Amino acid sequence: MTKINPSNIRFIKLGSGGSWEKDCIETSNTIRIGYETLDEPEIHKECLNNQWDNCITYWNKHSASKGAATDRIRQIKDFYQLDENTLWITFWGRKLYWAFCSSNVIEESDGSKTRKVISNNGKWSCSDINGKELLVDNLDGRITKVRRYQGTICPVGLEDNLIRRINGETILEVEEANNALNNLKEKVENLIKGLSWQDFELLTDLVFSKLGWQRYSVLGKTEKGIDLDLYSPSIQKRVFVQIKSDTSKNELDKYISSFTSEYKQYGYDEMYYVYHSGLESLDIDSYKSQGVNLINGKKMAELVISAGLGLVKWLINKRS
Repeated sequence: MTKINPSNIRFIKLGSGGSWEKDCIETSNTIRIGYETLDEPEIHKECLNNQWDNCITYWNKHSASKGAATDRIRQIKDFYQLDENTLWITFWGRKLYWAFCSSNVIEESDGSKTRKVISNNGKWSCSDINGKELLVDNLDGRITKVRRYQGTICPVGLEDNLIRRINGETILEVEEANNALNNLKEKVENLIKGLSWQDFELLTDLVFSKLGWQRYSVLGKTEKGIDLDLYSPSIQKRVFVQIKSDTSKNELDKYISSFTSEYKQYGYDEMYYVYHSGLESLDIDSYKSQGVNLINGKKMAELVISAGLGLVKWLINKRS
């Protein structure tokens, strides 16, 4: 799909309380505006010809205030006059929908006016040009706040941001934040690799505790081959954790064999094997089907960061 480059951008509310959303988006593929003037049938034709005197007179008479009339007229003019390179957006089902529409304004039998969608094979789209859904939860709040607009048509904030999202481009702030986060992960992993084995065990214990796991036994060798005996109330699983600073494939295989042949019958649902060095080329996800979760140095760094700033500071202090 070709990247978009709109001349204008407008939000449109499809009916009072969204009453037209389903029809406009799923069935008719239109934008639609009310502001019916059934007792002034010529106004529609005049608006098509860019003649606004009667429309202005009508809404000055039928509006609660001059400000309200001015706002209604602005919205009606946008609907009639904005060209086919205008990007129209709306929200439905917690997704952002977008479209470009024909300049031909049609008057419906109820007095409402419609314009047909001409982009994306004549259909509204709720995805960027790469096919990724545009979910409200993942959009900048300065864009989605237009949902609270009390009228029908209004401009949209952060136009450049919105265009980049639809074009499947990374927002500059997001790119900068991702770069900073990746740099932090790398630095934290380097700090972890410099810990003594005792401090690495303690860090592992702290991480699992922060993530909601409860210890069945104290840290130490209470069971041969088990460094931590843990239970998660939220997922109702009991696991054992083996912690190694540096390890090898042979050592890993021995613990997996013990887990499979012995520890499963003791009530352990899964095994966690935590290490920060060795097995660099191993595909850690391939072991999940066996109930074995491998946490290498990179994954451990992510967990430390997820556990909170306090644990990152603890790690820094340990290496200071």
